[in-house]
Amino acid sequence: MNRSRSKAVQRFLELKSIRENPPSGLIRRLKPRKEGERFPLAAILTGSEPLWIQSAEHMVSRYADSRKEELRWLLLYFLELSSQGHILISSEDIRDDLPLWAGKCYARADQLYDNLSLIVEENPRLFSALQEGESRGMSEPGERRPLLYASDFSCFYLLKKRRFEQQFLELLGNISGEEGKIDVSPDLISGLHRAYESLCDSGDIPISEDTLKAALMVGGSRLSIITGGPGTGKTTILAGLLRLFLEASQDSSSKLPEVRLCAPTGRAAKRMMESMENLLQNPVLQSAFSHPAETIHKVLGLRPGSPALYDEKRTLKADLIIVDEASMVDLNLMTGLFRAMKSSARIVLVGDRDQLPSVESGALLSDLLFEMEKPNHRLSGRVLSLSKVHRNSGAILESSRLVIQGDGPEFLNFLKQHEGLPVSASENSGWLRYGDLPSFKDLLSELASEFKASSLKFGGAGFRRPSREWKGIIHEIDPYFKLYRDHIILSPTRKGLFGTASLNRGLNDVLGGNPDGDYHGQPVMVTRNDYERSLFNGDRGVVLRFSDGLYAFFEDPEAGYRCFPLLLLEDRETSYALTIHKSQGSEYNKVHILMPDGSERLISREILYTGITRARLGVTLYGSEEVLLLCLSRGVRRLSGIRTFMQSS
Repeated sequence: MNRSRSKAVQRFLELKSIRENPPSGLIRRLKPRKEGERFPLAAILTGSEPLWIQSAEHMVSRYADSRKEELRWLLLYFLELSSQGHILISSEDIRDDLPLWAGKCYARADQLYDNLSLIVEENPRLFSALQEGESRGMSEPGERRPLLYASDFSCFYLLKKRRFEQQFLELLGNISGEEGKIDVSPDLISGLHRAYESLCDSGDIPISEDTLKAALMVGGSRLSIITGGPGTGKTTILAGLLRLFLEASQDSSSKLPEVRLCAPTGRAAKRMMESMENLLQNPVLQSAFSHPAETIHKVLGLRPGSPALYDEKRTLKADLIIVDEASMVDLNLMTGLFRAMKSSARIVLVGDRDQLPSVESGALLSDLLFEMEKPNHRLSGRVLSLSKVHRNSGAILESSRLVIQGDGPEFLNFLKQHEGLPVSASENSGWLRYGDLPSFKDLLSELASEFKASSLKFGGAGFRRPSREWKGIIHEIDPYFKLYRDHIILSPTRKGLFGTASLNRGLNDVLGGNPDGDYHGQPVMVTRNDYERSLFNGDRGVVLRFSDGLYAFFEDPEAGYRCFPLLLLEDRETSYALTIHKSQGSEYNKVHILMPDGSERLISREILYTGITRARLGVTLYGSEEVLLLCLSRGVRRLSGIRTFMQSS
C-alpha cells in the first residue's frame, strides 16, 4: 500500500469515528491502482490493525481454495474479534455485527452469514470440524486446521485460542467441582469461630458474619470467589477473612501459611497494599506475607520473550493466593497462575462480575459465575456475593442498577428526571446530570472551566524555586492532586473527535497553551510499568515546573510525594480524559462520561456501568438517546466453552 495514502487514512481515523464517512478527496486518493490493493485499502477503513490485514491476506494466499474475497473479510473479522479478547466467534456475531463493522467497506458483508457453509466446505485446508461435544467442554484435539468450526456452523475458533481454552479448562477442573473441595479439619473450624468471637468487636479490622462465612468458604475449597459491585466492601471482607484465617491457622499449626497478594496491574497491586495496611503491619501475622502485593506477571516471573519462572514443574510456595480485580485477568494469565499453584494451595478471586472484562482474551470472572445459582454449578457454595453498597448512593446507585438490568426505556425516563443541573440532597447522595453531547468546542470550554474554577495555575513559570525544596511548598502541591482526584473525564474510546486522545490534546491547548507540549499543572499517566522507579501502568501524577525544569510528581504513602525529571519518563500521556477501561479500579468524586455517536461497536452495558460506578458524588452523562438505548441493549459477548464447563459437575 502507498505509504502516504496509508498515513492519510490513519490521520483520518485518529480524528474521526470509524462510522463516519471519510472526505471525498481522501476516497479519491485511496482509489486502488492495482487489483491487489483493493482489500487492504478498504480494510484499513474499518480501523483494523495493519498486522491483522496482512495476516488475513497471508492465510488466504496459503490455504484458500475458493471464495477468496469473502474469506479475506471473514478472516479479518475473526482476527479483529480475537484481538479484542474473544475466544470463540459466534455465527450470531457474523450475522449481526460483521455488517456493522465492514458494511461501508465491503458491499457483500451482509451476505457472509448466508454463505458460511459454502465458504467452509469449499476450503478444507483452512477449516476443520470440532469433534462431537468438543465445543461444549474439553477434548483432545487431533490434527487441526487453522480454524475450527461446529458442525452446525454456530461457532468458530482460531486453533491457538482453542488450545489455550482447553489448557485452562483442564486446570480449572482440578480446583473446582468435587475435585476442588478440601476437608477442613475440626481444629481449623473451631479456630475460625474463636478468632471471630475475639475479633468481631476489636475495631482494628471490621469483622462481620460475612467475614466468617468467607473464611469458612476459603478453608473448604481450592478455588473461592468474592464478588460484588463497587463499594460493597470486598476489600474489607478480604482483609477480615485473612485475619481470621491466619489467626485460626496459628492456633492449629506452629507455622503460618504463606499468603501471596497479586493483581493484574501494578496500580491495583499498590491499592491492595494500601487497603490492607493494618493487616500487613500486624507484627504477629507479618511472617505470612513474605512478599508485598505484586502484579501477577511479577509473581509468575514473566518477562517479555521468556517463559514463566514458575509453572507446574516449579510451583509457587504460597499456601493461599489472593487475586484482586479478577475481572481484569485474561485467560492466558489465569492459566499461568493456576498452573503455578502447588497441589495443596488455595486461591481466592476478588472482583466485580459486572465490570468490563480483561483487555486480552476472555471474560473469566463473568464466565466462572454464570448461572451460579444452579445446583450443579462447579463452584456451588464457594462464592460470596455482596450486594449492599457503602460507597455511593442516590442517582448513581439507581442508574447503575438500571444499566445492568438493561432496561433502556426505564433508564431514559430516569435520565430525563435529571436533565439540567445536578440534584444533591447531601454529600453522600450521588447525583446525576444528563444531556446531549455538545459540540467539541463547547464541551472543551465546559470541561476547562471546571478545572479553572480551582484557581490553580496551568502553564507559565510555575514555582520560582528549585525542585529540591518541594517539601517547603507541599501545601501548594496538594491542591493539584485533589483536583485530579475530584474530576475525571471518561470515554469508551481513544480514537475519534470525542476520544481521549482528542480530548486531552484539546484541554492541553485550552489550559496549557500547547496541544502537544508539557506544562505546569498537566496531569499525566504512566503507560508502562517502570519497576526501577516503582511506577506502574495507570499511575497518575502531575507535571510541575520549578526553576530547574519540569518534574513529574506522584503520591507516596510514606514520603507524601516522589518526583522525577520529566525527561526520564518516556512512557506517559496526558490524563484529563481516560478510557473507561483505564479507569477500572479507581474512584473519583465527579465523573464526566461521554458516549459519542460512532462508538456503537465499543459500547455495552458493562462500559456504562463501569463509568457510572467510578463516581463517589456525581456523574455528568452525555450522549444521545439512540446511543444509550443501543448501549443498554448490548452486553459484552465473549463466548467460550467455560460457561458450559462450569455446569458439568
